Amino acid sequence: MNTRPKNLIAGAMKAALILAVAVFTGLLSYGFWSWTFPTELWYYAILGFGLTGGGAIVYLIELVWGNNSDLRKTITLIMMVVCMAGEILTAGYGIKLEILTRTAVTPTAADFRFMTTAVQVLILLHFVALIAYFAGDTIIEMFELATGRDINRDGRIGGKNVSSRNTSSNNASNSPKSTPSNAPKQQEATSYDLPAFLGASGMKTEGAFSDFLSETEGAGMAWKVLRDGQSRAGYKLPPGITHANFNSLAGMANPSMAERARNNGHS
Repeated sequence: MNTRPKNLIAGAMKAALILAVAVFTGLLSYGFWSWTFPTELWYYAILGFGLTGGGAIVYLIELVWGNNSDLRKTITLIMMVVCMAGEILTAGYGIKLEILTRTAVTPTAADFRFMTTAVQVLILLHFVALIAYFAGDTIIEMFELATGRDINRDGRIGGKNVSSRNTSSNNASNSPKSTPSNAPKQQEATSYDLPAFLGASGMKTEGAFSDFLSETEGAGMAWKVLRDGQSRAGYKLPPGITHANFNSLAGMANPSMAERARNNGHS
């Protein structure tokens, strides 16, 4: 840590500036919420502040410290920006309300419509974000199973390209084209039994696999965590394993997921 006087002064001034901006916009935004609701409903102002400044802080902490999938990180970043935009919007309107109060001018019907619409949009975005955050991976998996496509892998599912399987019979009669020696090779699908999978994934024991499935809240999220290299324990997908094969093994390791694994296996 650099403790030279000029660095300490610069750090203190930066912290003071951040605090001043946060307090200034926060108080104005809170003033907007306080003005919107009557005094006896004071707690609405606190809850409303969670849609703007309070939400921005929560999403920022989640983005920096949370250990989530790429989808959740994207949602968190978007909602942090949305909350900051809401903070700026309500802070600006807080200034306007202060001016109207000092000049004894009553807000117009258009002002009330604007405030109502702004709050409705913020609430809608928060609801959509929460649904996508907690159920987004499940929704994507539903589309993948229904269409046979891996949405995050350009049409690939289970390690093979869907379109290439459909057209392979048509290309069989054509003479093979020359391929550069350094061109990447297509990974062939491989069927693993549970011991082979455990050894290749680095999980070592069936219990470790079951614990990993529980930690990642199911086979669908576990597949994506391993596929995207997000495993904190260093686990990985064995080469060529298919999604259906993985779900089948998940059902063996964790019997509570067996029915879901069988359904996925028929997709």
